[in-house]
Amino acid sequence: MANNISTSDKESTFLGKLVSAFFSPLTSIIIMLAFVSQYFFDWWVIALAAFTACYLQAKSSGEAFRKGAGGIAMLWLLVTLYYHIATDGILSSKIASILPLNGNAGLLIVITVLIGGLVGGFAGMSGYLVRSSLNK
Repeated sequence: MANNISTSDKESTFLGKLVSAFFSPLTSIIIMLAFVSQYFFDWWVIALAAFTACYLQAKSSGEAFRKGAGGIAMLWLLVTLYYHIATDGILSSKIASILPLNGNAGLLIVITVLIGGLVGGFAGMSGYLVRSSLNK
């Protein structure tokens, strides 16, 4: 009985760490800043949103990268899925046919989310590193 309790405690701790790695106030701030700023400016403003949020609140460079990448990747996944579903996949497949993806809309969505995540992650990590270098 004691083994089952300790095993479930370990699993809940692991699950808690996994959930907190992606869903936190910092991730929410990044998503909101990026969503609002992308409405008015170009796509690259996501880097400024992740940089600013992680400059102000990140506790480590690893956390800044994870939260920046996770926040922007989630945002871009939701936005691309919205446009994909709203146009019945027509827009995604036409863009995928322009690129060397042979019309594969799913691959286009994966690449889009990956690029957004990397930009957000490196921008968030840069924000933390700039803050830590200024504090020295």
